[in-house]
Amino acid sequence: MEQELKALLGSLKDYLPRLIAACDTVAEEIKFGDKEKGYATLAAVFDGLSWVYDALGAVARAVPEEVAELNWPREAGYLGQLEQALVDRDDVMVADVIVYEVREAMVEAQTAVHMLYKRRSERQRSERQ
Repeated sequence: MEQELKALLGSLKDYLPRLIAACDTVAEEIKFGDKEKGYATLAAVFDGLSWVYDALGAVARAVPEEVAELNWPREAGYLGQLEQALVDRDDVMVADVIVYEVREAMVEAQTAVHMLYKRRSERQRSERQ
């Protein structure tokens, strides 16, 4: 169990910076560049978000007491805004929600994952001594 948890946290640590960068790229493309490419990449960002929230949920179920002490990301409240912006075909709003809501949620997730990973690593080191 502990090894799987550490592997999952490690995967999140590795993946979140790439997802954050993808949010920046998608927003830039939709707002100022190749909208078609931006929307195509947005589909991959949605897949990534789905995996991240599934992984965060698995971690929260595995160590709820540790997660309770952190600013652990919850379900995405920004999805309704993003859906409405997509329905309205409001490219500026889509880009803004991605940058100011989605990206920021992933930055918060990254911080929480790093803190939990560090705590668990320190605990393992102290248990070995």
